[in-house]
Amino acid sequence: MDRVIRRKELLSIIGISRSTLYDWMASGTFPRPIRLGRRAVGWRSKDISDWLEKLPSRLSGLRQPLTRKENKHAYHGRPN
Repeated sequence: MDRVIRRKELLSIIGISRSTLYDWMASGTFPRPIRLGRRAVGWRSKDISDWLEKLPSRLSGLRQPLTRKENKHAYHGRPN
């Protein structure tokens, strides 16, 4: 049986924000979750491991989270 990964664990594994996760799902570049209950979803570990294996080829076109330094400069309007 395939293990189910909940959102909090998924975000820590991948290292992205919740909004980036939902942006990627909306654009079709990230696996959709499965419904576990009325208010609960999760992702099959197999779907996530398959996605991670193909990650280098998927990086083009994905919105990558800013590093702390890039975010600071973007906020203050200074160049990197």
